[in-house]
Amino acid sequence: MWRPRVADSEDTTRERERGRGLRLGIAIVLALAIGLGVPLLWVWIGSKLQGSGSDTVSSTTAAIIFAGIVVSYMALLFIAGWIQGRGQAQEARPPTRHPWNRSMRDEPYRPGEKRLSPIESAFVFTTVVVTGGFMLWFFVFAGSPLPNQ
Repeated sequence: MWRPRVADSEDTTRERERGRGLRLGIAIVLALAIGLGVPLLWVWIGSKLQGSGSDTVSSTTAAIIFAGIVVSYMALLFIAGWIQGRGQAQEARPPTRHPWNRSMRDEPYRPGEKRLSPIESAFVFTTVVVTGGFMLWFFVFAGSPLPNQ
């Protein structure tokens, strides 16, 4: 006789841990794609624009790389906001009050009260990973820019 399987607390804990691991894996892939993929793509595009005739990067190529990175990140944020907006219910609710947009007379901020959306979490995680990677490179691997005597 077939009986429906009743989930016990161990199953839900295992499923939650598996879900956390999956979310962490997705966040790492997104962080690498956004944090490394976009700048490297624009450096590659700049190298194709520059050609192989010169050892230095022209100011026009550097400006195109910089503008391309900024526009790419703006487009990614727009697309992420559009996806996030489509996923939320269309209810009449007051606008979100972010901590940096609060008056001193407003209701007190309680940490942990409001959680970030998955898209916001991905961009925050990306920022933290890229900042940590840059600091590691800058302080450990880059070496001194000063001439040796």
